[in-house]
Amino acid sequence: MTTAELERARRSAPIEDLSLERLLERRDRKEGRRRIGALITALVIAAGVVFGLASLRTADRVAAGGGGDHNGVSVDPGRVAAAVLSVPDGSYVYTRTTFPSNVGTQSFGSVETWWATDDSGRINNVSGYHAGQADSYGPGEFPNDTGDLSGLSTDPSVLARQMIDRTGPNGASPEPYNEFTPGPGQDGHLTAGLVRSIGELLRDPNASPELRAALFTVLAEQPGMAVVENTTDPAGRPATELWIETENEIHHLWFDANSHQLMATEDTDLQGTSHGRTIVEASGIVGSDHSTNPSEPFFPSASATP
Repeated sequence: MTTAELERARRSAPIEDLSLERLLERRDRKEGRRRIGALITALVIAAGVVFGLASLRTADRVAAGGGGDHNGVSVDPGRVAAAVLSVPDGSYVYTRTTFPSNVGTQSFGSVETWWATDDSGRINNVSGYHAGQADSYGPGEFPNDTGDLSGLSTDPSVLARQMIDRTGPNGASPEPYNEFTPGPGQDGHLTAGLVRSIGELLRDPNASPELRAALFTVLAEQPGMAVVENTTDPAGRPATELWIETENEIHHLWFDANSHQLMATEDTDLQGTSHGRTIVEASGIVGSDHSTNPSEPFFPSASATP
């Protein structure tokens, strides 16, 4: 594998966005320490492993989902109950995410996060690298790579413009998307930049559920985006799938049809070979930073799926 291919895999693989290693690295940067070396190398190598044909070809996904390419689809935000997505004071958004390798039962590991709107919370590495290590954070201390998100609107029409500004050269999350390869039906590099930037926000724990739902709508309306309704995610749960080709890859994202919360992701090459997958096994509102039983789950847990 060439250096360029390793770098592409490192940047695109979902495992790097929410793994405990990434979160620990954020914490260490904040505290003035660095953990690079062997762990980063291991993540890059793992992200570049060929897992086999873990994803169907793009055309087959559309046919199986029965939805087709709804380019420019108008997603009704009214389907999302704001009261269900709000996080009361003293409560947390709990999320458990697994990074399967798609080879038997082997897994890169699972991580749990508890995040409150005051940017406090907890991170627990359930399995994989640093298994058993947990860290708690006070208000304003929860690690992130996204900066302050409080100014982002939950109105999709306003948020779309904010995300364009955010990904610009002077924005809060600049990306070199002028170097990205646009996909079919995309005029220029803007969509590729938004797919990257929105994907990072969706995978980070410190975006509120309301913001995630609005990001779903912005993402669904990007040029070249396919919206496949009434399908299932890789864990077998009912879902709405978004997929798009940018950066010479197909990016698959599955969301709950009602809450518009992210359930799973997978990136494949143009032949359908997986470069990495994430499964959000459970997510919802809990009353403490140790509770794993959401009183208001955003979607069915993966363990509850037949």
